[in-house]
Amino acid sequence: MEMKVDGRALRMNRFVQRIVSNIFIGILNSLHEIDDWDEATITVKKR
Repeated sequence: MEMKVDGRALRMNRFVQRIVSNIFIGILNSLHEIDDWDEATITVKKR
Protein backbone atom coordinates (compact mmCIF):
# COMPACT_ATOMS: atom_id res chain seq x y z
CA MET A 1 0.00 0.00 0.00
CA GLU A 2 1.46 3.32 -1.07
CA MET A 3 0.06 6.81 -0.80
CA LYS A 4 1.63 9.90 -2.35
CA VAL A 5 0.89 13.60 -2.04
CA ASP A 6 2.27 15.77 -4.83
CA GLY A 7 4.63 12.94 -5.78
CA ARG A 8 6.01 12.48 -2.25
CA ALA A 9 5.42 9.10 -0.62
CA LEU A 10 3.80 9.26 2.80
CA ARG A 11 5.26 7.16 5.58
CA MET A 12 2.61 5.04 7.28
CA ASN A 13 2.92 2.35 9.88
CA ARG A 14 1.34 -1.08 9.28
CA PHE A 15 -1.77 -0.21 11.29
CA VAL A 16 -2.54 2.85 9.14
CA GLN A 17 -1.69 0.95 5.93
CA ARG A 18 -4.11 -1.79 6.91
CA ILE A 19 -6.93 0.64 7.73
CA VAL A 20 -6.53 2.65 4.51
CA SER A 21 -6.20 -0.53 2.42
CA ASN A 22 -9.32 -2.07 3.96
CA ILE A 23 -11.34 1.09 3.30
CA PHE A 24 -10.41 1.10 -0.40
CA ILE A 25 -10.89 -2.66 -0.73
CA GLY A 26 -14.37 -2.26 0.77
CA ILE A 27 -15.18 0.50 -1.72
CA LEU A 28 -13.95 -1.55 -4.69
CA ASN A 29 -15.74 -4.71 -3.55
CA SER A 30 -19.03 -2.80 -3.30
CA LEU A 31 -18.85 -1.72 -6.96
CA HIS A 32 -20.90 -4.12 -9.08
CA GLU A 33 -18.99 -3.38 -12.32
CA ILE A 34 -15.74 -4.79 -10.91
CA ASP A 35 -15.59 -8.58 -10.63
CA ASP A 36 -11.91 -9.28 -10.03
CA TRP A 37 -8.93 -6.99 -9.65
CA ASP A 38 -5.24 -7.17 -8.76
CA GLU A 39 -4.23 -3.53 -8.37
CA ALA A 40 -6.10 -0.24 -8.09
CA THR A 41 -5.00 3.37 -8.41
CA ILE A 42 -6.99 6.24 -6.95
CA THR A 43 -6.15 9.85 -7.80
CA VAL A 44 -7.71 12.76 -5.92
CA LYS A 45 -7.23 16.38 -6.98
CA LYS A 46 -7.83 19.26 -4.62
CA ARG A 47 -10.25 21.79 -6.04
